[in-house]
Amino acid sequence: MMGCLFILAFLLLLGSSRTESSGADSLDAVLRDSALGALARLRRTGVAYRVPVPANLSGVDASVMRVRGGSLRSRGASFEGLTIPPNTTASTPYAQRLMILHENLSNWSDSYFALPGYAFATPVIGFLAYNASVLDPSHAEKLEIDANGDPISIGFANFESLNPPMRCVRFGVDGSVRFDRIVAGNACLTNQTGHFAIVVPTMNSPSPAPEGARITRKGRRWKVWVVACGVGVGGVVMVGLVGVAVVKVMENKKMEVSEEGEALGAMWVGRSRMPSAAPMIRTQPLIDDEHAP
Repeated sequence: MMGCLFILAFLLLLGSSRTESSGADSLDAVLRDSALGALARLRRTGVAYRVPVPANLSGVDASVMRVRGGSLRSRGASFEGLTIPPNTTASTPYAQRLMILHENLSNWSDSYFALPGYAFATPVIGFLAYNASVLDPSHAEKLEIDANGDPISIGFANFESLNPPMRCVRFGVDGSVRFDRIVAGNACLTNQTGHFAIVVPTMNSPSPAPEGARITRKGRRWKVWVVACGVGVGGVVMVGLVGVAVVKVMENKKMEVSEEGEALGAMWVGRSRMPSAAPMIRTQPLIDDEHAP
Protein backbone atom coordinates (compact mmCIF):
# COMPACT_ATOMS: atom_id res chain seq x y z
CA MET A 1 0.00 0.00 0.00
CA MET A 2 2.80 2.43 0.86
CA GLY A 3 4.41 1.54 -2.46
CA CYS A 4 1.25 2.50 -4.33
CA LEU A 5 1.04 5.80 -2.46
CA PHE A 6 4.67 6.53 -3.34
CA ILE A 7 4.06 5.73 -7.01
CA LEU A 8 0.98 7.97 -7.07
CA ALA A 9 2.91 10.87 -5.57
CA PHE A 10 5.81 10.34 -7.98
CA LEU A 11 3.52 10.23 -10.98
CA LEU A 12 1.76 13.43 -9.96
CA LEU A 13 5.12 15.18 -9.90
CA LEU A 14 6.13 13.57 -13.18
CA GLY A 15 2.88 14.55 -14.86
CA SER A 16 3.34 18.18 -13.87
CA SER A 17 6.64 18.38 -15.79
CA ARG A 18 5.92 16.21 -18.82
CA THR A 19 3.04 16.29 -21.29
CA GLU A 20 1.33 12.92 -21.72
CA SER A 21 0.48 11.26 -25.01
CA SER A 22 -3.06 12.65 -24.68
CA GLY A 23 -1.46 16.06 -25.20
CA ALA A 24 -0.28 14.93 -28.63
CA ASP A 25 -3.84 13.94 -29.47
CA SER A 26 -5.01 17.41 -28.46
CA LEU A 27 -2.30 18.98 -30.63
CA ASP A 28 -3.41 16.87 -33.60
CA ALA A 29 -7.01 17.98 -33.05
CA VAL A 30 -6.03 21.67 -32.98
CA LEU A 31 -4.01 21.37 -36.20
CA ARG A 32 -6.79 19.33 -37.83
CA ASP A 33 -9.38 22.01 -37.11
CA SER A 34 -7.05 24.74 -38.39
CA ALA A 35 -6.43 22.72 -41.56
CA LEU A 36 -10.17 22.29 -42.13
CA GLY A 37 -10.60 26.04 -41.79
CA ALA A 38 -7.90 26.63 -44.41
CA LEU A 39 -9.46 24.15 -46.84
CA ALA A 40 -12.87 25.77 -46.39
CA ARG A 41 -11.41 28.95 -47.92
CA LEU A 42 -9.06 27.27 -50.42
CA ARG A 43 -10.95 24.39 -51.99
CA ARG A 44 -8.57 23.27 -54.75
CA THR A 45 -7.67 19.59 -54.52
CA GLY A 46 -4.13 18.36 -55.04
CA VAL A 47 -2.61 21.65 -53.82
CA ALA A 48 -0.67 21.99 -50.55
CA TYR A 49 -1.65 24.86 -48.26
CA ARG A 50 0.03 26.27 -45.19
CA VAL A 51 -2.00 25.76 -42.00
CA PRO A 52 -2.30 28.75 -39.63
CA VAL A 53 -1.02 27.69 -36.21
CA PRO A 54 -2.18 29.24 -32.89
CA ALA A 55 0.25 31.66 -31.26
CA ASN A 56 0.72 29.39 -28.24
CA LEU A 57 2.23 26.74 -30.56
CA SER A 58 4.91 28.99 -32.00
CA GLY A 59 7.48 26.90 -33.85
CA VAL A 60 5.06 24.21 -35.02
CA ASP A 61 4.62 24.10 -38.78
CA ALA A 62 1.81 22.32 -40.64
CA SER A 63 0.68 21.86 -44.23
CA VAL A 64 -2.40 20.21 -45.67
CA MET A 65 -3.50 18.78 -49.00
CA ARG A 66 -6.97 17.65 -50.00
CA VAL A 67 -7.03 14.75 -52.48
CA ARG A 68 -9.64 12.49 -54.00
CA GLY A 69 -9.53 8.86 -52.99
CA GLY A 70 -9.36 7.72 -56.61
CA SER A 71 -6.52 10.13 -57.39
CA LEU A 72 -4.52 8.97 -54.39
CA ARG A 73 -4.89 5.37 -55.53
CA SER A 74 -3.93 6.06 -59.15
CA ARG A 75 -1.32 8.83 -58.86
CA GLY A 76 -0.33 9.17 -55.21
CA ALA A 77 0.65 12.52 -53.70
CA SER A 78 3.78 14.41 -52.70
CA PHE A 79 4.45 17.56 -50.63
CA GLU A 80 6.71 18.77 -47.80
CA GLY A 81 9.05 15.77 -48.08
CA LEU A 82 6.10 13.36 -47.84
CA THR A 83 5.88 10.97 -50.79
CA ILE A 84 2.79 8.76 -51.09
CA PRO A 85 3.14 6.31 -53.99
CA PRO A 86 0.29 5.12 -56.22
CA ASN A 87 -1.83 2.20 -55.08
CA THR A 88 -2.28 3.79 -51.65
CA THR A 89 -5.79 3.71 -50.20
CA ALA A 90 -7.69 4.73 -47.10
CA SER A 91 -8.77 1.45 -45.55
CA THR A 92 -11.16 2.39 -42.75
CA PRO A 93 -13.50 4.05 -43.27
CA TYR A 94 -13.84 4.79 -46.99
CA ALA A 95 -13.79 8.49 -47.89
CA GLN A 96 -14.36 10.11 -51.27
CA ARG A 97 -12.01 12.96 -50.35
CA LEU A 98 -9.12 12.86 -47.92
CA MET A 99 -7.22 15.53 -46.04
CA ILE A 100 -3.52 14.69 -45.64
CA LEU A 101 -1.91 16.63 -42.79
CA HIS A 102 1.85 17.11 -42.49
CA GLU A 103 3.07 18.33 -39.08
CA ASN A 104 6.54 19.50 -38.07
CA LEU A 105 6.70 19.75 -34.28
CA SER A 106 10.13 21.40 -34.32
CA ASN A 107 11.12 22.47 -30.78
CA TRP A 108 7.96 20.88 -29.35
CA SER A 109 9.08 17.34 -30.24
CA ASP A 110 10.48 16.48 -26.79
CA SER A 111 7.42 17.90 -25.05
CA TYR A 112 4.99 15.59 -26.83
CA PHE A 113 7.07 12.52 -27.72
CA ALA A 114 9.89 12.12 -25.19
CA LEU A 115 11.59 8.73 -25.65
CA PRO A 116 13.76 7.59 -22.68
CA GLY A 117 17.25 6.51 -23.74
CA TYR A 118 17.13 8.35 -27.07
CA ALA A 119 17.60 11.89 -28.32
CA PHE A 120 15.89 13.37 -31.35
CA ALA A 121 18.24 14.05 -34.26
CA THR A 122 15.33 15.51 -36.24
CA PRO A 123 12.00 17.11 -35.37
CA VAL A 124 9.00 14.82 -35.04
CA ILE A 125 7.00 14.76 -38.28
CA GLY A 126 3.31 13.95 -38.16
CA PHE A 127 1.66 12.22 -41.12
CA LEU A 128 -2.10 11.95 -40.59
CA ALA A 129 -5.16 11.52 -42.80
CA TYR A 130 -8.77 12.58 -42.21
CA ASN A 131 -12.08 12.32 -44.00
CA ALA A 132 -12.52 15.58 -45.91
CA SER A 133 -15.71 14.78 -47.82
CA VAL A 134 -17.36 17.37 -45.55
CA LEU A 135 -15.16 20.15 -44.18
CA ASP A 136 -16.52 19.95 -40.67
CA PRO A 137 -14.62 18.79 -37.54
CA SER A 138 -17.56 16.61 -36.49
CA HIS A 139 -17.23 14.61 -39.74
CA ALA A 140 -13.43 14.65 -40.07
CA GLU A 141 -12.73 11.22 -38.63
CA LYS A 142 -9.18 9.92 -38.67
CA LEU A 143 -8.40 7.49 -41.49
CA GLU A 144 -6.03 4.55 -41.73
CA ILE A 145 -3.80 4.58 -44.80
CA ASP A 146 -2.61 1.40 -46.51
CA ALA A 147 0.34 1.49 -48.92
CA ASN A 148 -0.43 -1.60 -50.97
CA GLY A 149 2.58 -1.14 -53.26
CA ASP A 150 5.73 0.78 -52.44
CA PRO A 151 5.98 2.21 -48.90
CA ILE A 152 5.32 5.83 -48.03
CA SER A 153 8.46 7.96 -47.55
CA ILE A 154 8.81 10.55 -44.77
CA GLY A 155 11.72 12.85 -45.62
CA PHE A 156 13.62 15.09 -43.20
CA ALA A 157 15.00 18.26 -44.78
CA ASN A 158 18.52 19.48 -44.01
CA PHE A 159 19.53 16.20 -42.40
CA GLU A 160 21.87 13.42 -43.42
CA SER A 161 22.56 10.41 -41.23
CA LEU A 162 26.24 9.54 -40.88
CA ASN A 163 25.94 7.64 -37.63
CA PRO A 164 24.97 3.94 -37.94
CA PRO A 165 23.25 3.73 -34.50
CA MET A 166 20.65 6.26 -35.66
CA ARG A 167 17.22 4.79 -36.27
CA CYS A 168 13.86 5.82 -37.59
CA VAL A 169 11.12 5.69 -34.99
CA ARG A 170 7.36 5.66 -35.44
CA PHE A 171 4.97 6.60 -32.65
CA GLY A 172 1.67 4.81 -33.21
CA VAL A 173 -1.73 6.07 -32.16
CA ASP A 174 -1.98 3.09 -29.79
CA GLY A 175 1.07 4.23 -27.81
CA SER A 176 3.46 1.79 -29.47
CA VAL A 177 6.95 2.68 -30.70
CA ARG A 178 8.52 1.01 -33.71
CA PHE A 179 12.15 1.32 -34.80
CA ASP A 180 13.33 0.89 -38.38
CA ARG A 181 16.29 1.70 -40.61
CA ILE A 182 16.98 5.02 -42.31
CA VAL A 183 16.85 5.06 -46.11
CA ALA A 184 18.53 7.49 -48.53
CA GLY A 185 20.29 9.13 -45.60
CA ASN A 186 17.34 11.20 -44.41
CA ALA A 187 14.05 9.34 -44.83
CA CYS A 188 11.87 6.81 -43.01
CA LEU A 189 9.53 4.34 -44.69
CA THR A 190 6.07 3.39 -43.49
CA ASN A 191 2.83 1.79 -44.57
CA GLN A 192 0.73 3.65 -42.00
CA THR A 193 0.07 7.07 -40.55
CA GLY A 194 1.67 8.24 -37.31
CA HIS A 195 4.45 10.47 -36.00
CA PHE A 196 8.02 9.90 -37.17
CA ALA A 197 11.54 11.01 -36.26
CA ILE A 198 15.18 9.97 -36.43
CA VAL A 199 16.71 9.25 -33.03
CA VAL A 200 20.16 8.47 -31.68
CA PRO A 201 20.86 6.45 -28.50
CA THR A 202 22.13 8.44 -25.52
CA MET A 203 24.93 7.41 -23.16
CA ASN A 204 22.51 5.83 -20.67
CA SER A 205 20.39 4.04 -23.24
CA PRO A 206 20.38 0.26 -23.84
CA SER A 207 21.83 -1.25 -26.99
CA PRO A 208 20.31 0.14 -30.22
CA ALA A 209 16.91 -1.32 -31.06
CA PRO A 210 16.92 -3.77 -33.98
CA GLU A 211 15.16 -2.88 -37.20
CA GLY A 212 11.44 -3.46 -37.00
CA ALA A 213 11.52 -3.71 -33.20
CA ARG A 214 8.32 -2.66 -31.49
CA ILE A 215 7.98 -1.64 -27.88
CA THR A 216 5.27 -0.13 -25.72
CA ARG A 217 5.68 3.35 -24.32
CA LYS A 218 6.23 3.36 -20.57
CA GLY A 219 3.60 6.03 -20.18
CA ARG A 220 0.91 3.40 -20.78
CA ARG A 221 2.32 1.16 -18.04
CA TRP A 222 2.43 4.07 -15.61
CA LYS A 223 -1.24 4.70 -16.32
CA VAL A 224 -2.02 1.09 -15.46
CA TRP A 225 -0.15 1.49 -12.16
CA VAL A 226 -2.04 4.68 -11.40
CA VAL A 227 -5.40 3.03 -12.01
CA ALA A 228 -4.50 -0.10 -10.03
CA CYS A 229 -3.11 1.81 -7.06
CA GLY A 230 -6.01 4.25 -7.14
CA VAL A 231 -8.51 1.41 -7.03
CA GLY A 232 -6.57 -0.27 -4.20
CA VAL A 233 -6.35 2.86 -2.08
CA GLY A 234 -10.01 3.64 -2.72
CA GLY A 235 -11.00 0.12 -1.69
CA VAL A 236 -9.03 0.30 1.56
CA VAL A 237 -10.59 3.67 2.41
CA MET A 238 -14.09 2.31 1.77
CA VAL A 239 -13.47 -0.77 3.93
CA GLY A 240 -12.12 1.45 6.71
CA LEU A 241 -15.17 3.72 6.61
CA VAL A 242 -17.54 0.75 6.71
CA GLY A 243 -15.61 -0.73 9.66
CA VAL A 244 -15.79 2.51 11.64
CA ALA A 245 -19.53 2.76 10.97
CA VAL A 246 -20.12 -0.82 12.16
CA VAL A 247 -18.14 -0.25 15.38
CA LYS A 248 -20.11 2.91 16.15
CA VAL A 249 -23.42 1.12 15.59
CA MET A 250 -22.40 -1.72 17.94
CA GLU A 251 -21.27 0.70 20.66
CA ASN A 252 -24.54 2.65 20.45
CA LYS A 253 -26.49 -0.59 20.68
CA LYS A 254 -24.65 -1.68 23.83
CA MET A 255 -25.22 1.71 25.43
CA GLU A 256 -28.95 1.56 24.73
CA VAL A 257 -29.20 -1.89 26.29
CA SER A 258 -27.30 -0.83 29.43
CA GLU A 259 -29.42 2.30 29.83
CA GLU A 260 -32.69 0.41 29.54
CA GLY A 261 -31.89 -1.79 32.62
CA GLU A 262 -34.70 -3.55 34.47
CA ALA A 263 -37.87 -1.76 35.62
CA LEU A 264 -38.27 -1.33 39.39
CA GLY A 265 -41.03 -3.25 41.05
CA ALA A 266 -43.24 -2.14 43.97
CA MET A 267 -43.99 -3.63 47.37
CA TRP A 268 -46.06 -2.79 50.46
CA VAL A 269 -44.31 -2.13 53.74
CA GLY A 270 -46.94 -1.78 56.35
CA ARG A 271 -49.38 0.69 54.86
CA SER A 272 -46.79 2.33 52.56
CA ARG A 273 -46.11 1.42 48.92
CA MET A 274 -42.37 1.51 48.21
CA PRO A 275 -40.19 0.72 45.14
CA SER A 276 -38.44 -2.59 45.08
CA ALA A 277 -35.43 -3.66 42.98
CA ALA A 278 -36.74 -7.20 42.77
CA PRO A 279 -40.25 -8.53 42.61
CA MET A 280 -39.68 -10.91 45.53
CA ILE A 281 -37.44 -10.91 48.60
CA ARG A 282 -37.00 -13.58 51.19
CA THR A 283 -37.83 -11.61 54.34
CA GLN A 284 -40.58 -9.04 54.43
CA PRO A 285 -39.56 -5.95 56.46
CA LEU A 286 -41.75 -5.02 59.46
CA ILE A 287 -42.28 -1.69 61.21
CA ASP A 288 -40.93 -1.67 64.71
CA ASP A 289 -43.75 -1.91 67.27
CA GLU A 290 -43.01 -1.78 70.96
CA HIS A 291 -46.18 -3.73 71.64
CA ALA A 292 -45.22 -6.52 69.29
CA PRO A 293 -44.89 -9.86 71.05
